[in-house]
Amino acid sequence: MNVLITGAASALAQAIVEDINDGHRMRLMDSVPVDPPDNAEFFQGILLEHDDCWKAVRGMDAVIITGEPPSELPEDELMRDQALLDVATRGIHNLCKAAVESNVKYIVYGG
Repeated sequence: MNVLITGAASALAQAIVEDINDGHRMRLMDSVPVDPPDNAEFFQGILLEHDDCWKAVRGMDAVIITGEPPSELPEDELMRDQALLDVATRGIHNLCKAAVESNVKYIVYGG
């Protein structure tokens, strides 16, 4: 199965990668680079960008959304809260819309 995992730099995503490593081809998505295992590829993108979401889900059978906060957040508390809200709403919406319209069979949300 081809599986997209978001928030790839997070500890949760790394645990998921370890757990499903055998028998699946993975695409790891994050805004910051990670070193993927042999049966995975890295896709650098952000959920707030429609094009990134479309490219990330292309060819995937399943999407695992870790719900982890972005790796880079603003220092200002109000700006940080807005960034978290944007990713948790618009970003997840973008990804799910792209997944549904790309006929992804499974969507798992871990947030």
